[in-house]
Amino acid sequence: MVGFLKRFLKYLLYAIAGILGLTATFVVYLMWLQPPFYFPKPTGAYAIGVKEYHWIDEAHKETFANDPAHPYRELMVKIWYPAQGTLTETPTTAYAADLVNHLKKTQKLLWLFGFSRPVYTYALPAAPIAASSSLFPVIIFSHGHPCAPEVYTVYCEELASNGYVVIGINHAYGSVLTQFPDGRQVGDGAFRQQQASATTFTQAKKHLDATLETWAADVQFVLDQLEKNSREKESLLYQHLDLQRIGMFGHSLGGATAIQMCRRDARIKAGVNLDGGLFGKDPAQPFKKPCLFMLSENFAKTSESPLPQSLRDEFKIRTLDEEKIFKFLATSNRELAQALKPDAYLVVIKNAGHMDFMDLALLKNASPFTRLLKNLGSKSILGSIDGFRATEIVNAYLVNFFDKYLKGTPSQLLDGTEKRYVEIELS
Repeated sequence: MVGFLKRFLKYLLYAIAGILGLTATFVVYLMWLQPPFYFPKPTGAYAIGVKEYHWIDEAHKETFANDPAHPYRELMVKIWYPAQGTLTETPTTAYAADLVNHLKKTQKLLWLFGFSRPVYTYALPAAPIAASSSLFPVIIFSHGHPCAPEVYTVYCEELASNGYVVIGINHAYGSVLTQFPDGRQVGDGAFRQQQASATTFTQAKKHLDATLETWAADVQFVLDQLEKNSREKESLLYQHLDLQRIGMFGHSLGGATAIQMCRRDARIKAGVNLDGGLFGKDPAQPFKKPCLFMLSENFAKTSESPLPQSLRDEFKIRTLDEEKIFKFLATSNRELAQALKPDAYLVVIKNAGHMDFMDLALLKNASPFTRLLKNLGSKSILGSIDGFRATEIVNAYLVNFFDKYLKGTPSQLLDGTEKRYVEIELS
């Protein structure tokens, strides 16, 4: 008996040592030995530059925080633009460095499994802006919660390479990270607390409607700042912006913001909503501007059957009236697209999830562990569609849409005469 116990303990120690060794090897691989992951090369003719600005809106108090030293609404704005030179075959700029470092410190497991692999993109910080015989059209971008402009880099680089100046707004307190020049870091804790305090979907929607108003004011302020910067000789943007040709796109709540800004501000000439429920006042009220609505299959079909209990619990849907309002977030996209025809398009991407409309679609190809995210929650966070394919589709429609309505270039892809993607449903 004693001999058996000794052998058992010996083999148990061997097993534990083996498991610890494999775990250590696995962690070392994740942290130091993974090969680089490169973003797809943009299709446009221009190299890409990127620069960040810190703008303070002294016309609006900050409502998400009470900081006497910083009482006004402050925004970080990242601008991607056509740059001098040509695109290299392999990108060299580290992806979203501040955000990745933040996740490494605050959410180690998420960083380890999703962002530990070296990732590189094409935009070169502070590169000289490209010379051009004409001014560059402008595209405003509004992120979803709790994201940041950096996690939509692949779209912003693609548009910049095609001759657009892309203005990515970091909506402070609705973003996972806002890094100010003085070292302050702001997360989305106040936003989350506000949503957590809601006991019903009606209350949660009221908070989101109010947030949309804040974000719309952010966009209007940024438009004002662009007009100012385009007149300042020391500005990178001096005499480079065509402010008569401004479009906007956004994802999720940012997509709803883009559509609302099309409705409200004459400076925005065309808008794109990427998988966003239409929050805000009178979301289905028509207006006379071209729009593109790109939805995931999961979101587009929300209204086709009773909501599962898991979804009702997730969004605190307590009554049939609340379920009806929730479903209207999706159906209002279809209603508005029908009302705005012939210059409106509703595109559904089969097998796509909500987060396939951001860089996470690519990152699920970079790491097999990122794919695990699609199994979290009751919604399809990441669909089964290949990330590179999803990104290619979204980029193609963004470029075609803005080329048509800001540059006057016809598009067979939008008109439906070019059947390039079998994953697409048009209506």
